[in-house]
Amino acid sequence: MPNILKRQHIEYFFIVAIIITRFIDSTANISYLLLAFYSFFGYKSIIKALFLVWFFTMGNPAYIPDASFSSAGRFLVITTAFIALTYHGKFNLKINNFTIITLAFGLFILIHSLLFSPLKDVSLLKMTLWVVATLTLTQAWLKLSANDQKKVFDFFFISLMIILIISLPLILSPNGYLRNGVGFQGILNHPQTFGPTMAILGALSVGLFIEKKRNLLFLIFMICLILIILSEARTAGLSLILALAFSIFLNSNFKNFLRGKLKKSGAYIFYAIILCIPLAIIYSEKIVDFTIKRSNSSSNISDIYTDSRSVLIEPMLENIKENPLIGIGFGIASNPNEMEIVRDETTGLPLSLNVEKGVTLIAVLEELGFFGFVLTIIWLLIMIKRSLSSNITSTIVVFTIIFLNLGEATLFSPGGFGLLTLIIIGWAIIGKRKNTLP
Repeated sequence: MPNILKRQHIEYFFIVAIIITRFIDSTANISYLLLAFYSFFGYKSIIKALFLVWFFTMGNPAYIPDASFSSAGRFLVITTAFIALTYHGKFNLKINNFTIITLAFGLFILIHSLLFSPLKDVSLLKMTLWVVATLTLTQAWLKLSANDQKKVFDFFFISLMIILIISLPLILSPNGYLRNGVGFQGILNHPQTFGPTMAILGALSVGLFIEKKRNLLFLIFMICLILIILSEARTAGLSLILALAFSIFLNSNFKNFLRGKLKKSGAYIFYAIILCIPLAIIYSEKIVDFTIKRSNSSSNISDIYTDSRSVLIEPMLENIKENPLIGIGFGIASNPNEMEIVRDETTGLPLSLNVEKGVTLIAVLEELGFFGFVLTIIWLLIMIKRSLSSNITSTIVVFTIIFLNLGEATLFSPGGFGLLTLIIIGWAIIGKRKNTLP
């Protein structure tokens, strides 16, 4: 027992040291090297290291200084995490249907990139990064014991809660609206990052509330909804609500929530309504702005969605018409000439690129053509099926991530927000597990 406690204390202080180095301008680059080293501590450390590299990338620049090594650092930590996984597992993959379809999808993208991509190095690097990150995270979750899965999930959930808590005071600070002066971004770098992050936390909270009936979890869910409204990330709010509705409809575990507990659940619904009335009055103007933001005052959800995404979708549809079977290349912008690619000065490898697309499925059809689109659908269906076989929390969070990708294509971008979604997908699809959050 003393040895275990000692190892836990060492790991705890090491994580704190890594975070402190990232917050200091002169040591920011060192934090990535420390994270790479930390990933060799074990399977738990692999997942925690990738979560921290996501946070370091997505932190508010008012508090987290820029790091010249940031882009290369992300690649380093993801690559090192994969090496650590193979080192600990002695190259022994746990094969399941999700692993097989991920490997098949990666092989398809590899061949497609070599044959059709106009920027082969960009497509190949992005493919490699996605496959490596996806397999690393799912395999790391699979290789953990039920007790260790619980510990890592608790770390993940508590970390998201810390982001929420630290962000709350920034509602009154200009730094909380640093990106555009309007949408709330909290401690993160963009309202469109903060809103989806709160949607994922909200999905976890409401799912765990349904499973465990804990008042605090329901309160967290309500706070997440308010913060999503303040962020003006409409896709995040809609994704969370739709995911909850779909999951309740599809997941048989919800029946346990109703059987013998209707009084208690009814009381919570009543409290929610009472709580929402004053909140709706206080934030009425904000809710209206949230709904019709930059949509020419249209009240039709379909029109609002079309207005906000048409700039991104129309060029994609044109490319699909021209290349319905082959596509334009994985990770390639709708107009390749407008891509901003940052390359390493020594190797010439692309370290970061600015590609913004609105809907993941349309983006896949544009980039990989019909056959890549079919593989993506199969990959998503397997992911949904595995989450349904687990519990309602897994189902809600998986659907939240899928619906988030109807507004911004991040699922195949592990260099940014997509890394967070891959972390939680890995947890959601591993199957039956020990209860989280005691």
